[in-house]
Amino acid sequence: MSLQALIFVVDSTDRERMGEAAEELHRLIKEEELGDALLLVLANKQARRRPSPSAPVRPSPRAR
Repeated sequence: MSLQALIFVVDSTDRERMGEAAEELHRLIKEEELGDALLLVLANKQARRRPSPSAPVRPSPRAR
């Protein structure tokens, strides 16, 4: 069974775990079941005091 979409939510105020979140996302998108799935990444808590700055999403060389 393959998935149609993946929604990945990131806590934008937790800078210490941002790398861990990126690694997990890269691991997930390598899964065969997600090959054709749409991907939506939500940066949660943007209205909080110190969210991580927004940056364009770009593919990681490791994700290929």
